[in-house]
Amino acid sequence: MNVLMCIVTVYAILSYLNKDKLLYFMIISLVLCIYISALAEIKVYYFELVMIVVLVAIVTKMSLKKIIVIFIIGIVLLYGINLYNQYYGSGYYYTSRGVSFFSLEAISEYIGLDGSSYGRFNSLNRVTAVPYVWDNFLITLPNKLFGLGVGYGDSVSSSLFSSGFLSNNSGLGYQFWTVSLELTNIGLIGLLLCFSLFIAVYVENIRAKKMMVRSNTLIQTSQICTLIFIILMFYNQSFILDIAAPFMFFVMSIPYILINEKKRFRRN
Repeated sequence: MNVLMCIVTVYAILSYLNKDKLLYFMIISLVLCIYISALAEIKVYYFELVMIVVLVAIVTKMSLKKIIVIFIIGIVLLYGINLYNQYYGSGYYYTSRGVSFFSLEAISEYIGLDGSSYGRFNSLNRVTAVPYVWDNFLITLPNKLFGLGVGYGDSVSSSLFSSGFLSNNSGLGYQFWTVSLELTNIGLIGLLLCFSLFIAVYVENIRAKKMMVRSNTLIQTSQICTLIFIILMFYNQSFILDIAAPFMFFVMSIPYILINEKKRFRRN
């Protein structure tokens, strides 16, 4: 759901800025997304919304509409935080030290910068997972370069095809983050190739812009979402979830689809 909300948010904002949609479309989209995030306790969306505004500001020209967008998103954020407090109470705390989630201390603990375990679990966090995998799972040089094997650290539906690695190490929580999970599976070289996919998509978006394909909004949506997806590699396991992954790969395929369409049009 978080991935879909990010895509909808980016598309709605850019559609308004590029005059593809009216203001009410953007407002309704933002309100619905912030409502779902509060209802489902998807706290990260509040920070993603701020990040989206920054990225949109970078890829679009300065205009009165952009100022309107920033103002509206500020109101939507305040509405979302108020809504979140209504559902979970202003006294709802995330950290063990009794600090509200919307504070620097709580965010630091949530990310794992303070070295604490992930949430209420005594496991690795977003910061400590990769170093632990590197030092303890990938012991030999070939392991560090190529990993333990594709799917070796994953969960599978049949025990016949399972290595048993996850069942023995699931308590560590390395499988919660795509980057640490895939580092275990495919090593440093595989992970670099994985990130090269994002770079290739971003470059293809730039190429599509230069070719002046028919939808600047779609290209910019793909461009911004690709950057967000890189961050999500460190945040959760969206890329291996059946619900999220198709949306992510579809958005990343947009520049290729539009460029091929442009080429076919020229040939005809």
